[in-house]
Amino acid sequence: MCRGFFLMITEAAAFEVVQGAAKVLREKLEAAAQTAALGERQAVIDDALAGCLSTLATTGIWGEPNRLLSAQLWNIAGDLLETGWLHARARHKPRGYAGDHELLRRIVLRQVCEHPLGRCFDEYFQAQAAPQAVRNRIELAAGWIAEAVESCAAPVFRVAIVGSGPALEVSLAAGRVTPELRQRLHVTLLDVDNEALDAAAIRLGTVLSSSQVTTIQGNLFRLAQRPELAAHLQGANLILCVGLFDYLSGPVAAAMLTEFWRQLAPGGAAFVFNFADNPTRAYMEWLGNWYLIYRNQAELVALAGAAGISRDCCSLGAEPLGIDLYLALHKPAS
Repeated sequence: MCRGFFLMITEAAAFEVVQGAAKVLREKLEAAAQTAALGERQAVIDDALAGCLSTLATTGIWGEPNRLLSAQLWNIAGDLLETGWLHARARHKPRGYAGDHELLRRIVLRQVCEHPLGRCFDEYFQAQAAPQAVRNRIELAAGWIAEAVESCAAPVFRVAIVGSGPALEVSLAAGRVTPELRQRLHVTLLDVDNEALDAAAIRLGTVLSSSQVTTIQGNLFRLAQRPELAAHLQGANLILCVGLFDYLSGPVAAAMLTEFWRQLAPGGAAFVFNFADNPTRAYMEWLGNWYLIYRNQAELVALAGAAGISRDCCSLGAEPLGIDLYLALHKPAS
């Protein structure tokens, strides 16, 4: 009984904190909307969002448990927050999930909307650590593809992108190698979203021939249990999974690593990214209901161990901010 009373008081107190923070946020956003100068408006919005998120973080409520509380924030200030394309897209999830291909494309290209207020929200979004880490990991992935193609002596170099989204790393890599080397590149894109695959195929059509790009739609969360889906990875020289592991439970992630290792060509490599830390977490969760599964280096190594992959075949790294780690698997040539 005492424990239940304590939880009820805690939840009530959290509600009061959220409601108070939302009211202050709304007042500041309304003031920003009346400000004509873009620079001054941006400063007011930056301060308003940072102050609100700092207050919300004091609740200590993270992950799915803050979903209902965050609704109070939108009930009070949502009509203003809606003008920000990026965090509104994450929250409403028109493709069924937060980090869809169009949102990721705009993050990588640093695009913002034209709405006078929404543009400032989008600029705030783009300045956060997590979007920068996303741009960093795409740059790393593009570099790995380009370097591998340049060093490959074989006439064909096979790359598989699991959870491909907009596949911008492929476009970037193709633009960094000579036309002759580019002809060696054969890419297989796997994603749950047909719209993402169609958009990526159109984009890649400007740098690769249709015979060089294969798109496969399927439930990637069940990849290890779907031999016909996993078979599309067979013989890949390079497997990249830059965002999917942020949403995979431990057993599902380990099973996927096992499949990557089994399907890799001898001498091939696989890279998977996973956020370990996120200074942007309050913003993503409270405004976007965007929840990730975080893993540190030890936990990534443990995943590889659970997948039956020797520690000697693994290496670790991170994008330049150090908040989005990667686990690299290196399969022996023989």
